[in-house]
Amino acid sequence: NCYPNVLLRDIVQPLSKTTQRVNPSESPSEDFNYLGMENVEPITGNVKGETIRQGSTIKSTCVVFNKQLILYGKLRPDLRKVVDCSELAFDQGVASSEFICLRPKEFLVSQAWLAYYLRSSAVAEQAKVAIGARMPRISPNALLSMCVPLPPLSIQREIMVRVATGRDEIARETAKAERLSREINAEIEALILGNTTVEK
Repeated sequence: NCYPNVLLRDIVQPLSKTTQRVNPSESPSEDFNYLGMENVEPITGNVKGETIRQGSTIKSTCVVFNKQLILYGKLRPDLRKVVDCSELAFDQGVASSEFICLRPKEFLVSQAWLAYYLRSSAVAEQAKVAIGARMPRISPNALLSMCVPLPPLSIQREIMVRVATGRDEIARETAKAERLSREINAEIEALILGNTTVEK
């Protein structure tokens, strides 16, 4: 590519500064915004399912996140479970320790762009090489040693505008397809019940 390659560790804050751990079970009656690996869709990073959990139901140590972080799922990195926390409906919460907390250096890289890149097949392929065939998790050091093409910030923002436009187009086409599916199913049901006739 035409952009310089850098190591991921050079464009994010040290993990020692971004990783804070907590044991929610020590506050059993407190409600937490909790993200487990099961709450994150592969590739899209969309959050699904119930995220409010009482501390008593969270049995393991968690990492703490806020809107300035990206959560990278180190278990089965081929699933590309990456969350841009700035897109979440809540400001902070706790997540499974299967996530690595990354905070981009804002003067070098856009959070939205980096999260999008970390979901890419290019990163999945690097992760596959790093962990080998038998190991299901990627280590933080292996992740930080990955190469990242680094466009200027202005180009990163342009790319994310195109991403947003693409997502809007996909949403419109999906809604259109769902509406057409409902109409066709209703028509077929009417035919089955004899409420209309097939056009010849």
